[in-house]
Amino acid sequence: MIKGYRLQEGCIRLGRFRKYDHDHFHITIFPPAVPDWLVERRSFEAPLEYLKLLSYMNGLWLFDMNFFGFTPSMEGPFPRLDRSRIQCLDLTTANETWIIDVKNPPGSSLYFGSVPYYPLKEGNYLSRENTLFFMNEAGRVRALLKGGTQVGEWPSLWDLIAQEGAAEEQRHGLSK
Repeated sequence: MIKGYRLQEGCIRLGRFRKYDHDHFHITIFPPAVPDWLVERRSFEAPLEYLKLLSYMNGLWLFDMNFFGFTPSMEGPFPRLDRSRIQCLDLTTANETWIIDVKNPPGSSLYFGSVPYYPLKEGNYLSRENTLFFMNEAGRVRALLKGGTQVGEWPSLWDLIAQEGAAEEQRHGLSK
């Protein structure tokens, strides 16, 4: 059972726990993206399904899983990272810079999120690699390792959230 919540800097934070004498939360839902950010011309195309998600919440931290959004401090006339406040990881930086390290990323797909590990069918974990999430124009989601190996696929973003959210909850010992 998830306990405790806080509204912090416009974010909804759920599942409070203490770690190293600091407050942490299992889930952070960022406020919706500014509508102008959703239609701004960028160096990449975001599928309509992901833009819909950003219109509800501009990024999400779901246990160890991150969905990127338009970082507010990066959307101004002088983009810069502001670490003095809580913000989502930046979708534009991911698709312009972080993606460079991915071997054979899926063409015309949005790199929108990651999770620190992905359970293999044999029950082992890849603890030294991130699993990267990509969405094509039709809304289909693929999970890849940086080396290009596909380790998962879902018909939609909502299926990914339901299945992997439940798996994350179980990994953190919060499910019955």
